[in-house]
Amino acid sequence: MDAIVLHPYAVPPEQLRRSIALLRAIPDATEMPIEITEWGTSSKEEAPAHLMKGYCQFALSAVTRFIWYPLGDRGDGFAPLIDGNNVTPVGRAYQMAQTAFWGEPVTDLGLDPFTYGCGFGDKAMVLWGALRQVTLTEGVRAFASDGQPLASEELVLDRDRPIVLLSDAPIRIGEELRLGPHGVIADSYDQFAFPAQGQTTGPLMILAEKGRNSVPFATRPGQECGGVPWSPYLGNELDMSLRASADWVLPGEVPGLQGPQPVAIVQRYRAERSSAARLWIDIAPSAESMDGVILRIRQGRDILLELWVAEATIVELPIALTAGMDTDVIVAPGENAHGDFTRLRIRFLEER
Repeated sequence: MDAIVLHPYAVPPEQLRRSIALLRAIPDATEMPIEITEWGTSSKEEAPAHLMKGYCQFALSAVTRFIWYPLGDRGDGFAPLIDGNNVTPVGRAYQMAQTAFWGEPVTDLGLDPFTYGCGFGDKAMVLWGALRQVTLTEGVRAFASDGQPLASEELVLDRDRPIVLLSDAPIRIGEELRLGPHGVIADSYDQFAFPAQGQTTGPLMILAEKGRNSVPFATRPGQECGGVPWSPYLGNELDMSLRASADWVLPGEVPGLQGPQPVAIVQRYRAERSSAARLWIDIAPSAESMDGVILRIRQGRDILLELWVAEATIVELPIALTAGMDTDVIVAPGENAHGDFTRLRIRFLEER
């Protein structure tokens, strides 16, 4: 075998390194070249950012070749690099990456779990992540992913729109580039992890809860049998139907003496220090859910919130964090678990 070829369409850009690292952990794959010979998106609006994020994460994963799909319109809805004789916005992102990044040594600019970025050489970088102010010195030029110049008032780091910085002189974080505070304490997506044997899943531990019984999730490879995700995910020994990943959970049911017993999925955050905070939750059950899901927020034995959720919902509430105390965000099935695949993102933010 000369190389491993991947088409990680289903993996969000920020999770690419974690998934590829699982593959690299296999002894025979540690040094083997990995090529991404297809990757893209059907969203033409998001495509330039998608390409930039992927280019960075693939570079940090020592991928030797990355091919965007498609070059031209194939009639399948995916965003192409060219449209007839015209270069598309994602095509301009491709041009900029080839011109400014290709062939340069890459460094990881992820300053914390909530910030993503790559330095290519010392005069080019791409950054995105938790919302924060960006300040540049004269001589550093800023661009959107599609190559459009950014004015100084547009220099805000955010999760969806990477900033590309270019200069004729070295760009150093803390000098030519200064970043303001972001106020994020914990984030279920940014701090998602695939646990090794005997380890937990990260700062927000993921558990299956049946009555008083809680069982941690473990890494599953994907494609290990029919009806499971194609890419790595988290599974649980209570039942193979229970699953979770960086941005979704699937609660379920297990057989009981008096009929099916509900099994909830718990994301548990243990505060490192006491503080006033704000809990932000983005939750969206699938349209296929028969009766929605139940969202609960629990501290110790106290239920702070219980809410039936049947559609995309944002929940925000002030919360007091006490050092060493657990705060649980729980997603449980309603009357039944049919179709209860649920998009979920949780953030604990500093109260300002």
